[in-house]
Amino acid sequence: MTYRELIKLYKTGKLDENQKEKVAKDIERQEAISEYLFDEGEIPGFNDLENENYKSIYGEDGIAQDDILDKMTDEEKQFSKLIKASIRKAFVKMGVIVGTVVIAVVLFIIFVLPKLVDCFYYNPLEVAGKEKEYGSYIVGDEEGNIVEEVTSDTEYEIRTTDRLSLDMAVYSELFLPGDYADNVISDSRGYGVYDIVIHGAGYSHPKNVAGKIDKNKMILYDINTYSSPVVNIVLPQLAGVDYSFHEDWGAEDKEYMLESLQNLEDNKLYGVYVTFSDVYSYSELKQWSDENTTIEPYWCALCKKLDERQIDPLEGLQYRADELMGFVNRSSARQLFYDKNQYPNLTQFDLSLTTSEEKDWEITEEDMTTHVISTLRYMQDQKAFNEMMGIEHYIEGGTYQDMIDSIEKNGLIIYGYYGVGTKEDILALSKLEEIACIYTDVVE
Repeated sequence: MTYRELIKLYKTGKLDENQKEKVAKDIERQEAISEYLFDEGEIPGFNDLENENYKSIYGEDGIAQDDILDKMTDEEKQFSKLIKASIRKAFVKMGVIVGTVVIAVVLFIIFVLPKLVDCFYYNPLEVAGKEKEYGSYIVGDEEGNIVEEVTSDTEYEIRTTDRLSLDMAVYSELFLPGDYADNVISDSRGYGVYDIVIHGAGYSHPKNVAGKIDKNKMILYDINTYSSPVVNIVLPQLAGVDYSFHEDWGAEDKEYMLESLQNLEDNKLYGVYVTFSDVYSYSELKQWSDENTTIEPYWCALCKKLDERQIDPLEGLQYRADELMGFVNRSSARQLFYDKNQYPNLTQFDLSLTTSEEKDWEITEEDMTTHVISTLRYMQDQKAFNEMMGIEHYIEGGTYQDMIDSIEKNGLIIYGYYGVGTKEDILALSKLEEIACIYTDVVE
């Protein structure tokens, strides 16, 4: 009878008491051996556990005198095999478990952890808005004339806008005269790091620049691109607008700048920063622009009207410009998707859609006011983006909200603008009495 058959009889209770007691002791001994081997991490010779006459078999020097297998009983041989099989299974099981755990950890590190870390940082690939687009077909009469264009009920595709493209469109319109950008390509590298390429759509000189976002920090490989200007080169004080910088700039500086215009080169295109001698409403600016088409206002600089308690009694200035901030007067732009209920007319594309033949295809003051307020509210809601661009103090200090309150109460108030023109255009513009100052830079 083999030991395996003996164990089966033990399990079924068919052994006598002596055999049952012996098998029970063998099982206990096997468990003790297995635990010992598992704890010690090594496998000693099994024969010294199986044979009390080890020395008589191996000799005093531990070398076998006769064949071990011949001296072991069938029962001892079977028991030894069981122990070896049990230990082998334990190590195989442990190896499988350890291997599985290692593979799971590696897969987690490679595929899951990078995306998990991404959740804690600004994600330029986040879907900022989406919209279903449907196909259409044309209905004609018997003569082949087009009767109407019918929109199909079948969904054609879902179009989306990523977060950074929308953020950059709003940010560049508010703070970067002439450098509007509404198209960004992003690629995730994991752990909050993204490669980005910003495609500019500016009126004067579109800029394409590569860079990366590394854990809420935008690093562009042209560091001067798409950063907000350090100072306001449109001079608010010359338009009767309070501004914390350029306090000593006055008529002398204006005259110097106007004289310097004579040194501009012919046949070159210049970016022109124009300061009015007084502030304008949007409708007043539109009327002035229609009458003076030398250099069209592309980007308009905004200020807010102060309450009586905010007016300095010494200076008496009724308007204030905290930062260089404004809006694009007119521009071509691509379609972006977003929450149109929360931010109506947010983009230049949707602003242009508000025009119609009944409106003479012109953007009304009401439409533009809605657009500018939406850009301010949207940027006020983008805390992570503001922090990444280093302008979080605009939220904390109430810059956005103060401008919103002023526009809702007093409308759009404009003290200057940005456009593009030649030397001839600029000299003609400088002769107008409504112009207080002109500053130029070369359009590359």
